[in-house]
Formats: sequence, C-alpha cells, structure tokens
Amino acid sequence: MNMKKILIGGIAGGVAFFLLGWLCYGILFKDLMAAGAGTATGVERADEEMNLGAIFIGNLMWGFLFSVVFSWSKHDGLMSGLFMGAVIGFLMNAGSDFIMYGTSNLMTLNGALTDILVGTILATLAGGITGLAMGMVKE
Repeated sequence: MNMKKILIGGIAGGVAFFLLGWLCYGILFKDLMAAGAGTATGVERADEEMNLGAIFIGNLMWGFLFSVVFSWSKHDGLMSGLFMGAVIGFLMNAGSDFIMYGTSNLMTLNGALTDILVGTILATLAGGITGLAMGMVKE
C-alpha cells in the first residue's frame, strides 16, 4: 500500500467531493432535492447555519475511503477512478437512501431516487479526480 498515493488521492478526492457537493446539492439540484423532501420539518440547517468545517471533514473522509479502496484494488488513473467511483457511489447512495426512505420521513421515494442519481454522479466525478491524482504519484 503506497501511503503517498493514499494521502494525495484522499486529499484530492475530499476536495473534489466538497466542491462537487456544493455545486450539485447547493446550486444545480437544490430545488430538485427540496422537492423530494419528506414530511419531517426543521431537519436541514439554513445556509448561514451550515457547519462548513464538519462538511469538509466528512467529504475528506469520503475522499480517503475512495483512495484506500482504490489502493487496495490496485486501481488508479482517471478512467479507473470514474468506474470505481460510479460503482461505489451508486452502492453507497442506494444503500443509505433506501434505508433512510424506509425508516424516516426525511425524503420521498422520488427524493431518494433523485439523491441516488445525483450522489452517483458526484461520486463518479470525485472518483475520477481521486484516481487521476493517485495515478500521478510515482511508485
């Protein structure tokens, strides 16, 4: 296991997750995601109350998860990262969103399906960036 690749890939992936998450969930699909909200109220923080530090740390953890999995599976490079990101992203998002839909009133079925799609796109792109960064590190 190449720790330098994991470190570089994890940081690149974490930054990619953070920025792409802001773009996807904060701008591009914000209204679409709001339309899929369930009946639970008072759950989401207002924009000015968001804890960006906690959000960044969470995204950094996703980046490191991808980086470690890519390292274990001997995958790096853009195309490999895109593929692995899509697979891992779909499975993670589908698993958590269907459980959330089944156990709470946080989102409708349409909201869960939308989040699976948006989350998979985000993970695909972040996976590509993670793989690309890891592929640039010399053994």
